[in-house]
Amino acid sequence: MKETAGGIQPETVRRGRRGTYAKTEARRQEILKAAFDVFSSSGYRSGSLKDVADKVGLTQAGLLHHFPSKEALLEAVLTFRDDESAIYTGALDAKGADLLHAMVDLTRHNTTIPGLVALYCVLSAEATDPEHPATSTFLNGTSGYAAC
Repeated sequence: MKETAGGIQPETVRRGRRGTYAKTEARRQEILKAAFDVFSSSGYRSGSLKDVADKVGLTQAGLLHHFPSKEALLEAVLTFRDDESAIYTGALDAKGADLLHAMVDLTRHNTTIPGLVALYCVLSAEATDPEHPATSTFLNGTSGYAAC
């Protein structure tokens, strides 16, 4: 306690800024994998946050600590897959025939990842509804999926 003009006040304890913990990032990756599994087997509409949370041993509130909404979780799954695809193929800089070869390689690779083709097919069908959160991703071609 310290005395001030306004009376006795508790001392402020200075703490260092909290950084991103590796544990938190690992948990986010675990959640993304679970969401991938749920969305590829049930689709976005039928798959629930509860299903995802149950797969990783969290409550829905705990899950929402890492991803603020189901839409945000879907966006993170799609972004993660797009990033993985770009890393695998190096297609971000490819042009012409090299791009075509990269897409063929990516398609071949994607067929070896359990659930990926199903995820793409289910989400692309669901995304025909203009209200679906992945509609713009598929219409704008920003999804790197080349699996279906």
